[in-house]
Amino acid sequence: IQVPQGIDVNLYPDMTTLLNSNSNLLPPPVESQFVDHKSCQICGKRITRDMSRHMRTHQSEARFTCKFPKGQCRHKLGKFNRPYDYKKHLLNRHFKFDDPCVKRLHNLSDKLFDWGTCPCGLRFMGKDWLDKHILTEDASKKCPIIE
Repeated sequence: IQVPQGIDVNLYPDMTTLLNSNSNLLPPPVESQFVDHKSCQICGKRITRDMSRHMRTHQSEARFTCKFPKGQCRHKLGKFNRPYDYKKHLLNRHFKFDDPCVKRLHNLSDKLFDWGTCPCGLRFMGKDWLDKHILTEDASKKCPIIE
Protein backbone atom coordinates (compact mmCIF):
# COMPACT_ATOMS: atom_id res chain seq x y z
CA ILE A 1 0.00 0.00 0.00
CA GLN A 2 1.28 3.40 -0.89
CA VAL A 3 0.42 5.90 1.80
CA PRO A 4 -0.05 9.47 0.52
CA GLN A 5 1.96 12.28 2.05
CA GLY A 6 0.34 13.89 5.05
CA ILE A 7 -0.76 10.62 6.69
CA ASP A 8 1.36 9.69 9.70
CA VAL A 9 1.37 5.87 9.78
CA ASN A 10 2.77 5.96 13.33
CA LEU A 11 -0.61 7.18 14.59
CA TYR A 12 -2.21 3.80 13.80
CA PRO A 13 -1.59 0.56 15.75
CA ASP A 14 -1.97 -1.64 12.67
CA MET A 15 -2.69 -1.65 8.94
CA THR A 16 -6.39 -2.43 9.36
CA THR A 17 -6.94 0.65 11.52
CA LEU A 18 -5.00 2.78 9.03
CA LEU A 19 -7.18 1.57 6.14
CA ASN A 20 -10.45 1.87 8.08
CA SER A 21 -9.59 5.40 9.24
CA ASN A 22 -8.69 6.74 5.78
CA SER A 23 -11.35 6.17 3.13
CA ASN A 24 -9.04 7.54 0.43
CA LEU A 25 -6.66 4.57 0.85
CA LEU A 26 -7.29 1.46 -1.20
CA PRO A 27 -6.95 -1.92 0.50
CA PRO A 28 -4.34 -4.33 -0.85
CA PRO A 29 -5.32 -6.46 -3.85
CA VAL A 30 -7.28 -9.63 -3.09
CA GLU A 31 -4.35 -11.98 -3.76
CA SER A 32 -2.34 -10.43 -0.92
CA GLN A 33 -3.67 -10.60 2.61
CA PHE A 34 -2.69 -8.56 5.61
CA VAL A 35 -1.75 -10.79 8.55
CA ASP A 36 -2.02 -9.12 11.93
CA HIS A 37 0.86 -10.68 13.83
CA LYS A 38 -0.61 -9.32 17.05
CA SER A 39 -3.69 -11.53 16.85
CA CYS A 40 -3.58 -15.08 18.15
CA GLN A 41 -4.05 -17.58 15.31
CA ILE A 42 -5.81 -19.98 17.70
CA CYS A 43 -8.32 -17.86 19.62
CA GLY A 44 -8.24 -14.56 17.70
CA LYS A 45 -7.42 -12.55 20.82
CA ARG A 46 -5.40 -9.41 20.13
CA ILE A 47 -2.08 -9.59 22.00
CA THR A 48 -0.20 -6.35 22.60
CA ARG A 49 2.77 -7.62 24.59
CA ASP A 50 4.13 -11.13 24.52
CA MET A 51 2.70 -13.57 21.98
CA SER A 52 4.89 -16.48 23.15
CA ARG A 53 3.59 -16.02 26.70
CA HIS A 54 0.01 -15.98 25.42
CA MET A 55 0.58 -19.10 23.31
CA ARG A 56 1.44 -21.05 26.47
CA THR A 57 -2.20 -20.66 27.53
CA HIS A 58 -3.11 -22.95 24.61
CA GLN A 59 -0.68 -25.74 25.51
CA SER A 60 -2.43 -29.00 26.32
CA GLU A 61 0.11 -29.96 28.99
CA ALA A 62 0.18 -27.60 31.96
CA ARG A 63 3.52 -26.58 33.41
CA PHE A 64 2.11 -26.18 36.94
CA THR A 65 -0.56 -28.13 38.81
CA CYS A 66 -2.18 -27.11 42.09
CA LYS A 67 -0.90 -29.44 44.81
CA PHE A 68 -3.82 -28.92 47.18
CA PRO A 69 -6.33 -31.81 47.38
CA LYS A 70 -9.20 -31.61 44.87
CA GLY A 71 -11.68 -31.12 47.71
CA GLN A 72 -9.86 -27.94 48.75
CA CYS A 73 -9.30 -26.50 45.26
CA ARG A 74 -12.29 -25.19 43.35
CA HIS A 75 -10.31 -24.19 40.24
CA LYS A 76 -11.88 -25.87 37.21
CA LEU A 77 -8.68 -27.73 36.23
CA GLY A 78 -6.06 -26.71 38.79
CA LYS A 79 -3.55 -26.41 35.93
CA PHE A 80 -1.52 -23.37 34.95
CA ASN A 81 1.00 -22.61 32.20
CA ARG A 82 2.55 -19.52 33.76
CA PRO A 83 4.23 -19.35 37.19
CA TYR A 84 2.67 -15.92 37.78
CA ASP A 85 -0.87 -17.30 37.39
CA TYR A 86 -0.06 -20.35 39.51
CA LYS A 87 1.27 -18.22 42.39
CA LYS A 88 -1.71 -15.86 42.21
CA HIS A 89 -4.01 -18.88 42.35
CA LEU A 90 -2.22 -20.27 45.40
CA LEU A 91 -2.42 -16.96 47.27
CA ASN A 92 -6.01 -16.15 46.26
CA ARG A 93 -7.51 -19.60 46.82
CA HIS A 94 -5.42 -21.29 49.49
CA PHE A 95 -3.92 -18.56 51.69
CA LYS A 96 -6.12 -16.63 54.12
CA PHE A 97 -4.86 -13.05 54.29
CA ASP A 98 -5.32 -11.22 57.60
CA ASP A 99 -6.72 -8.29 55.59
CA PRO A 100 -9.35 -9.66 53.16
CA CYS A 101 -8.89 -6.60 50.89
CA VAL A 102 -5.44 -7.90 49.88
CA LYS A 103 -7.10 -10.70 47.92
CA ARG A 104 -8.66 -8.10 45.60
CA LEU A 105 -5.31 -6.56 44.66
CA HIS A 106 -4.58 -7.23 41.00
CA ASN A 107 -0.80 -7.74 40.97
CA LEU A 108 0.97 -10.66 42.58
CA SER A 109 3.75 -8.40 43.88
CA ASP A 110 1.17 -6.36 45.84
CA LYS A 111 0.19 -9.46 47.85
CA LEU A 112 3.60 -10.91 48.71
CA PHE A 113 4.32 -8.86 51.82
CA ASP A 114 0.99 -9.24 53.59
CA TRP A 115 0.47 -11.70 56.42
CA GLY A 116 -1.98 -14.55 56.56
CA THR A 117 -2.59 -18.15 57.54
CA CYS A 118 -2.00 -21.41 55.69
CA PRO A 119 -4.82 -24.01 55.72
CA CYS A 120 -2.54 -26.08 58.00
CA GLY A 121 -2.68 -23.28 60.60
CA LEU A 122 0.84 -21.82 60.29
CA ARG A 123 1.24 -18.06 59.79
CA PHE A 124 3.41 -16.51 57.08
CA MET A 125 4.00 -13.47 54.96
CA GLY A 126 2.68 -14.30 51.44
CA LYS A 127 6.12 -14.57 49.81
CA ASP A 128 7.51 -16.80 52.56
CA TRP A 129 4.41 -18.99 52.46
CA LEU A 130 4.93 -19.59 48.73
CA ASP A 131 8.72 -19.99 48.77
CA LYS A 132 9.32 -21.74 52.08
CA HIS A 133 6.14 -23.72 52.71
CA ILE A 134 4.33 -24.49 49.43
CA LEU A 135 6.86 -24.45 46.58
CA THR A 136 9.87 -25.62 48.59
CA GLU A 137 11.61 -28.89 47.73
CA ASP A 138 12.52 -29.37 51.41
CA ALA A 139 10.02 -32.01 52.60
CA SER A 140 10.55 -31.05 56.25
CA LYS A 141 9.25 -27.51 55.57
CA LYS A 142 6.55 -28.32 53.00
CA CYS A 143 2.91 -27.92 54.04
CA PRO A 144 1.53 -31.29 55.18
CA ILE A 145 -1.78 -30.67 53.38
CA ILE A 146 -0.42 -30.50 49.84
CA GLU A 147 0.06 -33.61 47.73
